[in-house]
Amino acid sequence: PAVVLAGVPAPEPARLSVPSPPLAPLRVRSAAPADLETIAALEASSFAEPWTARSLAGFWEAPGARGWLAETAGQAVACALFRVVAGEAELLRVATAPAWRRRQVARTLLGTAFAELDSAGVECHLEVRADNQPALELYLGLGFAPSGRRRKYYSDGCDACLLARKTRR
Repeated sequence: PAVVLAGVPAPEPARLSVPSPPLAPLRVRSAAPADLETIAALEASSFAEPWTARSLAGFWEAPGARGWLAETAGQAVACALFRVVAGEAELLRVATAPAWRRRQVARTLLGTAFAELDSAGVECHLEVRADNQPALELYLGLGFAPSGRRRKYYSDGCDACLLARKTRR
């Protein structure tokens, strides 16, 4: 079933694609500043306004930077970047290579990250475009719940949905 948050119309159910299984086994590992170029390439393939190598370097230099990479056959196919401060994490970015979308890669990647954050007692929050149906479905399926809304937050006038996830210890 489609997800509807605070009056945002959901796409027709027939238009939602059914996720396929991963093409090969995934390995999820912690990311580090040495992975900057790899993460920049994933960003460039995933976003209309990707973080640059310079902004990624700034991310890694700030306190609380945490990241994870999903790899298969030695190739990075997804990454997730968080800022962890005072027992709270903000999920800042999730990028999945186009050929790997709708294959449970982001779910596996984030599941690993949340298991580690949960074991440390860290709660998480994020903001996501209200019209990003696949992301909303993913986050709600991972235990996030709506916590607020920022009206006309994005430059094109789209709202941001605020979501929060409690630890699962």
